[in-house]
Amino acid sequence: MPSTLPVKVGVMQGRLSPPSPQGPQAFPWMHWFDEFYIASRLGLTHIEWLVDVRDMAFNPIWTQTSQIWKASEWTGVDVLSVCLDAAMHVPPKTLNGWLSGQFIENLLINMNEIGSKALCIPLLETTSLDQTSQRSDVVKALASACKSAHLKGIQIAIETDLDTGSSLDAVKAVSMDNFGLVLDVGNAYTFGYDAIEQYVTLAETIRLIHLKDRSEENVSVAIGHGRSQVLELYHRLCEDSLKAPITLEAFRGFNFEADIQLQLDSLAKASRL
Repeated sequence: MPSTLPVKVGVMQGRLSPPSPQGPQAFPWMHWFDEFYIASRLGLTHIEWLVDVRDMAFNPIWTQTSQIWKASEWTGVDVLSVCLDAAMHVPPKTLNGWLSGQFIENLLINMNEIGSKALCIPLLETTSLDQTSQRSDVVKALASACKSAHLKGIQIAIETDLDTGSSLDAVKAVSMDNFGLVLDVGNAYTFGYDAIEQYVTLAETIRLIHLKDRSEENVSVAIGHGRSQVLELYHRLCEDSLKAPITLEAFRGFNFEADIQLQLDSLAKASRL
């Protein structure tokens, strides 16, 4: 049944498809079109499009923007944001080239064609700002990308493993009005941060929110069955006026539609507490 959440949410692409042997964050090559119809059935407002590093050149965002637009128009499910997941699987030098060259220009143009308003760039693993010795170069590349995105009305948000203070420093270093952060409640638990404290302190810089839950062993579990502050955060979001899009980056098994529905029910209960 369609979700009746007081604050609407969308879903990360791939979560409305069977699990992939390549892991939870993998582009659903065989099912991406169907995901729009499932999302509509569940009452989800949007899909965050996934640009996966595997076979990235063949991602439909480069070649099938008209079909993506049609799927969105026919179902009423927007593509509000795009996640450049590939950013966390390449060397910093490669990412810097993407963000300051033709790659980002083409991506932003195609985002405009499908109605996307925000680009999520995960700076984790190989491109972590906490680890790379090329932080200043990454910041310069982000600033360059933001200038191009500004002309197209697109926000850029980074997902990081930084603490609250360092996250604010990164925003100040890039120093662009259309630049901010992704608040990921599951990642906050993984890295030992208080997601509610981050939400309160970073609110003015938050451009996107990702909801997921983690077990004590740091394994992805259904929302409401783990240790992250996801339900508490969603309750706060229902009380506040933050306008950042909220996206489920949630657990799903082979009964993926039922799994997402149960997690939407958990969010609905949390909103009434």
